[in-house]
Amino acid sequence: MENNETLTSHLSAIIESSGAGTWQWNVQTGETRFNATWAAIVGYTLEELAPISIKTWEQLSHPDDLAESARQLQLHFDGHAQTYRCDARMRHKNGHWVWVRDTGRVISWTADGQPEWMVGMHFDITAEKQAEQQARTTEQNLRRVIDSSPTTIFVWDLDTDELHLYGERVELLHDSDETIMNASRWWQHNIHPVDGKTMLPKLREWIKSCSEQPLSRRYRIRGANGQYYWLKERMRPVIEDGRMKQAIGSIINVTESVNLAERLEALSSSIPGMIYDYRWYPDGRSFFPYASEGVRLIYGCSPEDIRTDASLVFKRIHPDDVERVTESVLKSADEQSVWEAEYRVILPEVGEKWVSGRATPIRLPDGGTSWHGVIFDVTAEKKLELELQQKQITLERAQEIGQLGYWTSKIGFDELYWSNKIYTILGLEQNAIAPSVEAFRDFVHPDDREFFDTSLAAAEATGTYNIEHRIVRADGQLRWVHELASFCKINNEDYFVGTMRDITQAKEYQAQLEELSETDELTKLYNRRYFMSQAKLAYYHLERFNHPTTLVLIDIDHFKKVNDEYGHDVGDIVLKTLANYLKQAVRPSDVVARLGGEEFVLLLHQTELYPSLPRLEEILKGIGKLEIKTKGVHISVTATFGVTEIKPDDVDVSVALIRADQALYEGKRKGRNQVVVNLAKY
Repeated sequence: MENNETLTSHLSAIIESSGAGTWQWNVQTGETRFNATWAAIVGYTLEELAPISIKTWEQLSHPDDLAESARQLQLHFDGHAQTYRCDARMRHKNGHWVWVRDTGRVISWTADGQPEWMVGMHFDITAEKQAEQQARTTEQNLRRVIDSSPTTIFVWDLDTDELHLYGERVELLHDSDETIMNASRWWQHNIHPVDGKTMLPKLREWIKSCSEQPLSRRYRIRGANGQYYWLKERMRPVIEDGRMKQAIGSIINVTESVNLAERLEALSSSIPGMIYDYRWYPDGRSFFPYASEGVRLIYGCSPEDIRTDASLVFKRIHPDDVERVTESVLKSADEQSVWEAEYRVILPEVGEKWVSGRATPIRLPDGGTSWHGVIFDVTAEKKLELELQQKQITLERAQEIGQLGYWTSKIGFDELYWSNKIYTILGLEQNAIAPSVEAFRDFVHPDDREFFDTSLAAAEATGTYNIEHRIVRADGQLRWVHELASFCKINNEDYFVGTMRDITQAKEYQAQLEELSETDELTKLYNRRYFMSQAKLAYYHLERFNHPTTLVLIDIDHFKKVNDEYGHDVGDIVLKTLANYLKQAVRPSDVVARLGGEEFVLLLHQTELYPSLPRLEEILKGIGKLEIKTKGVHISVTATFGVTEIKPDDVDVSVALIRADQALYEGKRKGRNQVVVNLAKY
């Protein structure tokens, strides 16, 4: 086991130099509490930051980091992460950025399962140099405590097996006497059973070998009060006539430091990385006197593997990075500056990983340099960073391919930035005019300017800007554009950052699709789909405004005979002729549609049934007078009308259609070529 004092010294120097700020946040109300260290990390006092709320954090944080903070919070809220953790930049009072590690977790939830109170800590991960003196002072203090600890000196006579104790803490080992008879038996009886399996055989072998080398042991012994204590023992032999006569040594009670070391080791094991003390000397020697168990994660080795030789660590560094890392270490030693590096390592059976390290150097009296620091596994973060870089490249290419321009606008000021693509969309040479809101407004179609002004004003209030409008290019072309923007803070000022895309072709396609989806291909009248939407609208107007609507089903008499005798192409001419006639026979506000086959329908808006009948009779007679000439033949047709009125007590428009269909059927039964009314309840 490692020397306890050294272990305690190294770990305490690292942990106590962290300088953590604490925070409490009510997620539901926004109430926030910081300690003074939290404010001091960014150069403020709590009074200077008052009044304190979650806005204090948002205003001090770098805008690029707030989204990631929100994402990490949501992962924690949703149960995907046991704790919240985010590295973010904060603006120092002096104007520079300070990196902090923000960690925390929810400690209470509302009755409906929403997060309520969170607590957490801020670690200044840029302040190791400021903490250097504190770490050194702490280490010196720990050494003074250890050096001043009472030590028990002992002399063990191997001939008489008597153990003579000298020191202030003799009572720790024995009730009161300073001499223990039958020392071997006493040791065997009081040593911890686990330690006895290794320590007693080691002692016997040392005595038997008559070695002149000192023996060092660390073990637990049961004291006079029945409790076990950790002891560090070191003894030298007294050899006479070729055999060991006595052993003289010292015993130190290291129970408290061992317990502290165990707690610190447990704490270090919870860190996703390694805490270490690295030593380097000008002659090329280097080693890690202390490395936490996290070294297995970072370098794939044990602390013991690198305790006396650090070469294995450098062998694990990626060949393309090892020279750069080595140079950064030498520069840190030469300038006594903070060491920082991000590099790759290659681990057996694991492969390539990214790690990030930071440490503060201390010049040693013997000419070497010691670094106390941490190294974290940042593979996931680096992978995300590389993916984002690739996405940025892809985005820029996509903007060019997709004719997408971007812009930024400072809220409250006539100040605008355009990308080169926006100049192209407006039909301008690059930088032909100075970008501004008013300059852009001049390109907005006059009929759309009021909508543009209203949308921009609403966006400043709501943070939402998503509009489509027309522009008139510099060359006079009329184009449609889509603008999409969101609010953000840049240098603590409010901006909209958005994109503009030419959607003229999409608008043209949309118009064509709408026409195809609502129009009968043969007759160019509206189709059943459009008719049903208008019929539902008429039903709504009747309920809301009491506007009457007359519904007329029209079916060509004996149309099958036309198809059979003259062919379907002639039948199509009949259908188109009737369609044109009906379109001219009704008002522009009325709807004429083809339901299918030889069946048509009229919707006569704001028209009561009986007043409409004379006009319908005229239309019926007009159909009979139509002369259809094709392929050398003259064709005339008649039709039957089924008429009803959309009624307030209809469940829906289908009920009115059924009534009209019943009237149509009745007209067919009575001889066709007539107008039949049906207002009966269905």
